[in-house]
Amino acid sequence: MKFPFVFQKIRAAFELQSILDANRLLPASAGSLHGKLDHVSRCYAGNSARYWLRAFTARQYSTNSTKVSLTRELRLCIKWWLLALKSPIPRPIPIDRRQMPQTILYTDGEGSGSIGGLIFHRAVGEANFGKPRYFQLDLPPELFLMWNKPGKQVINQIEATAPLIAAHTWPEMFENALCHIYIDNDAALSSLVKGCSSKTLSMGALASFTWDALANLGTWPWFERVEDRKSTRLNS
Repeated sequence: MKFPFVFQKIRAAFELQSILDANRLLPASAGSLHGKLDHVSRCYAGNSARYWLRAFTARQYSTNSTKVSLTRELRLCIKWWLLALKSPIPRPIPIDRRQMPQTILYTDGEGSGSIGGLIFHRAVGEANFGKPRYFQLDLPPELFLMWNKPGKQVINQIEATAPLIAAHTWPEMFENALCHIYIDNDAALSSLVKGCSSKTLSMGALASFTWDALANLGTWPWFERVEDRKSTRLNS
């Protein structure tokens, strides 16, 4: 069963490189390519690939049939896929969850740009979770300039950043672990579950980067809404 998948990867990579070299993509071809890449991505770990399909969807349903040259977003998506097809992380299947470490992460963010996280970890063979660890970080102002648009809120992006920071702060607690991640924001939670966002590019990017980090660590994540009183305690 492995050979058809390898063939699909090679064919998709060849088609993507041809489109990049020609600098053009027809709407009908974009729809066909979206279907192929979506099928390939289901064999990958996590949901990081979904964000990198939206440019093909936009071209597929474009009302301007004469616009066939590649946009900046299309070129970025094609280049991402060419890299992903070279070294994919296959979707694993756990055999015995009792032989996997467990991690629980609570995160929260404030409109001022401050984020925090509280993490609990239990290694294989241990009866109880170890001493919790905590982080607090003020996001750099440059991010706000990227996210801030007239009439748009950035609290969703702030909340969505916390799990990504936690995975890079304590990779040893996420490695090959069953991980429950609790988020204090519905929009951030929805984007992280799906691995993309239908409304905001930056939210989709954060979700994709988070899934990519977790896939590289072999993490099995489960995202859930945190209770408000636990979020309040975390802030305090």
